[in-house]
Amino acid sequence: MSTSFKSVVEQIACINLDILYRDFEEELVRVIVLEDLGPIYVSEGVVELSKGSEYNLPRWIALELYRRGLVEFKEKPVDLEDLAKIAYSEESSRKGIEFTKIKQYFYHIVCREIDELYERVERERDTGLLLDLRKYEDYLMRIGKSRVKKLIQLLFLKLPSEVSSKLSEEEKILYLLLKDILDHWLKRLRIEKGG
Repeated sequence: MSTSFKSVVEQIACINLDILYRDFEEELVRVIVLEDLGPIYVSEGVVELSKGSEYNLPRWIALELYRRGLVEFKEKPVDLEDLAKIAYSEESSRKGIEFTKIKQYFYHIVCREIDELYERVERERDTGLLLDLRKYEDYLMRIGKSRVKKLIQLLFLKLPSEVSSKLSEEEKILYLLLKDILDHWLKRLRIEKGG
């Protein structure tokens, strides 16, 4: 494969993932306010964040407030038990192409958990955290590889809506990119009509 083609494909993938990451950062998440914070500007305008109340905030704002100990996330993070269940479910499904329903930005969420674990390992030098970190990475790889294999099998089919609803945004982008490349390739080489 020529390096220029590889570079173009990498750029397209990176651009799509960067756009998706921005959407992930802007997604509204529910938080519980731990201290009176006063007014804060969000896309809907100015909201007054008072202790004990719940608000929907863009993820990037919620994360900054969380890191300062000012809010808690209402939804629990994806933990090792969740990942173990998803990995088992993905690897044990034997009837056709089945997907476990995962969060909309599953890979970004888990990658953020992994990044935070790396930071904790650096700070705390705890070998138990290092073990957890390896488990997170292993589960993510197992889940991702299993699901990508299934996505590739779907490239010759129209994506069923019941499958689409179980895919993360990252997987939907991958499917669309691969589908477009495959369709163009098949038509260009006259394997399918239209090229």
